[in-house]
Amino acid sequence: MFKIMDTESHPTRNSLAVWAQFLSHLQPVALEHLPDKDPENFHGRLRLAHLGDLRISILNATEHCLRNQPPVISGKPRKEYVLIMPVSGTIVIRQGRTDMPLGRNQSLLINISYPIETVYLSPACCLQIMIPEARLRHLQKLLPDNTPHPLDCHRGMGMILRNQIMGMVNGLSDITCEKVCHSLGEQLINLLTITMHHTQSVHGKKSPEQKRLASILTAIDQQLENPDISTDSVAKAACISRAYLFKLLKRHDTSFRQEVLHRRLNKAKNLLKDPNLTHLPVSDIAWRLGFNSHSHFSRSFQKETGVSPSDFRRQDITPTEVESQNLELDLSLGGGW
Repeated sequence: MFKIMDTESHPTRNSLAVWAQFLSHLQPVALEHLPDKDPENFHGRLRLAHLGDLRISILNATEHCLRNQPPVISGKPRKEYVLIMPVSGTIVIRQGRTDMPLGRNQSLLINISYPIETVYLSPACCLQIMIPEARLRHLQKLLPDNTPHPLDCHRGMGMILRNQIMGMVNGLSDITCEKVCHSLGEQLINLLTITMHHTQSVHGKKSPEQKRLASILTAIDQQLENPDISTDSVAKAACISRAYLFKLLKRHDTSFRQEVLHRRLNKAKNLLKDPNLTHLPVSDIAWRLGFNSHSHFSRSFQKETGVSPSDFRRQDITPTEVESQNLELDLSLGGGW
């Protein structure tokens, strides 16, 4: 059922031009080439299928264009939503001035009536489902002001949604009947609807103060890579006053500076453990998380964990662990990559 397109099948053509042509099957795109990169070394693969009026795709890009500043895929506005679900690696979805990092256990439903960019921070495999806006009209109340809707995929309905989608992807190669594909698309929309209603019902149990605190922490998480993160920018993103931000954090026995540092260090632990980022120097991870100097990052990390970032990486990423995680990814993709 999948149409598979691979840049390696076009060895005589500019790889980035071929990649842009592949992506045009999803939506109008522009692929920006970095002058200091060799396009001949870039390779990627796209698998694309249609489930009625839904388009499901898996994009897999090699390490070449993912170091430091990768090429950016910029989507033109369309009356569609896209459910973005990383299978491996780390990506950032950027819409306007908002950066939304996504890992393997996260997904994001976002309205692409406004242009978005996808930035790959590590060698990544990303699953996307393009959904016409009309199919989600019944969910408009769950998508206020067309804001992106994050979904947690490592538990509850989010995990069921992810597993169902991955199972569907693995089986589509044996399905050729259009009616069956249309039915699968209907089932996927129904499952997404149930997941979003469940997510809202769980979040709805929070008190107004808990919701405001959550909005503060979310705003901090979205700006961790900014070395100039400030109370003003976070308060504005959380739609509260700067004074109330200080008051709310103090009421929960913390401060803005403590939360920023704590959440940066927690993110650093995840990046250091990520087997897809073993090629990335510790200093680059510090820079990506908004630390102004490697020494400041190392001192803070050692104070928090008792070990240096390099020692933490060696302790937590062993050859056995990397092998088992790669095996898990291969199984989840059903081979063929």
